[in-house]
Amino acid sequence: MSHVQHDPRHIPRPDHAVRNAFLEPILFLGDLMAATVGNRAEGERTVDRLGEFCAVTGFRGQQSYQRLTEDAACEMLSNERARTAALVVLALVLKTDSDGGEEAKAFFSRIREKLGQEPIAVPSHHDEHLGLALQFLRD
Repeated sequence: MSHVQHDPRHIPRPDHAVRNAFLEPILFLGDLMAATVGNRAEGERTVDRLGEFCAVTGFRGQQSYQRLTEDAACEMLSNERARTAALVVLALVLKTDSDGGEEAKAFFSRIREKLGQEPIAVPSHHDEHLGLALQFLRD
């Protein structure tokens, strides 16, 4: 069973964005996801664009960001909305993997399990998926 679904009836819609404190661990997990996809540069550009849209620039240079680990980032996502937002972002970065690499899928599944989340539904069209990610990340 896939951990990312494209059924529009089940796509989560936030009533408001996650708190700013959750942006750093979400972007960090996005970077880790980008490292697993076949086109790493495209995955990193996606994370960069999300950071820019949320007015979070230079995040990779911050000491707090550089000290994060996969486990710490997951632990920082302390509510349902933040955990769902992270999966929406990871699924968006996963879309940059045109080869459908197993490493990227395994990473997504591992993070989903660490966050204790069910499979997530996201839009199949990239721009709609980006819009959903932005709904979760910014007001």
